[in-house]
Formats: sequence, C-alpha cells, structure tokens
Amino acid sequence: MCLELLGGAVPCFGEITAPHAANVFMKKLIRLFFSGQFLAFLGAGALAALVNFLVRILLSRAGMEYSLAVALAYLAGMVVAFILFYKLVFRNNTNSLGRSLFGFVMVNLMGILLTVAVSSLLYYRVFPALDFAFYSGEIAHFLGISTTSVSSFIGHKFFSFREAGTAGTADPQ
Repeated sequence: MCLELLGGAVPCFGEITAPHAANVFMKKLIRLFFSGQFLAFLGAGALAALVNFLVRILLSRAGMEYSLAVALAYLAGMVVAFILFYKLVFRNNTNSLGRSLFGFVMVNLMGILLTVAVSSLLYYRVFPALDFAFYSGEIAHFLGISTTSVSSFIGHKFFSFREAGTAGTADPQ
C-alpha cells in the first residue's frame, strides 16, 4: 500500500483491492442484466418457454407421465430457443454453428435438470403437502421453467454464443 489515510490503506496506481474488484464486478453484472440483449433474451426465451409450456400440456393431456412430458416439452422449447438466440439475440456470436450448438446443449442440460427437478418437486411433493390443486401441474411447470432464466443467459452469453471481447476464446473464422 502506498499511503495510509484515515486508518485505511489506499492502493497505489495499478493495485486493486478486493472491495474494488467486487464493486467493478457488480457494476458489470448490473449493466449485463439491464442491457437490450438481456431483454431480447427474455423475449425470445419467453416465446420458447411458451412452446415448452404448451407442448407439456398437450403431452399430459395425451396421457404421458408428468416428468417425462416436462422433459420432452423442454426439448421442444430448446429447438425454438436455439434458433431465436442464434439468429436474433446473440448476432455477434464468434463461435461456429457447431460450437454454438454444443455450448447450447451443455448449458441446457443443466437447465433441463433444474426445470424437471423444480417442476417435479413442486408437483409431487410441495403442492400436495399444501393441498394445492388449482392448476398445480401448470404452475409447477411455469415455476420450473422460470428458474433457469438468469443462469441460462450467463451460460449462453459467455459459452454458447460467445462474442468477441467476452471471456474465453472463440473459434477462428
């Protein structure tokens, strides 16, 4: 430390303290989630989630077991999401199509596990324990889908559809 001022250390030029680094990180995080890209991601994701939600209802009405219907509906939503994210949300993507698709699948493997786990936990355990039956499957599924929004955006922005200047290295063009 270059200077002691009012009993606290003041860093020299070029030194970064942990509180300073945390402050910089929080500012970047806030900018990230208040960006037009995040809003576009939410809009595209909402459309994909609607497909997911409606497919699950159709599969359930056709007699499919709830957790399997949730998983298959998630896959239908993934197809819609990939197309929208690739073409509209992450237009400055520097990854190849194959690498983007691989990253997308990897991020969504975590998402499908979280969606099925949350939906099933609510539907089979929490709602029955609360004696809650009013559209319990639909509400459980909606909440399950909703849990992945933030984690999916971060995964897709920095892994699936990496843009020039973001963390990591992109595929050469």
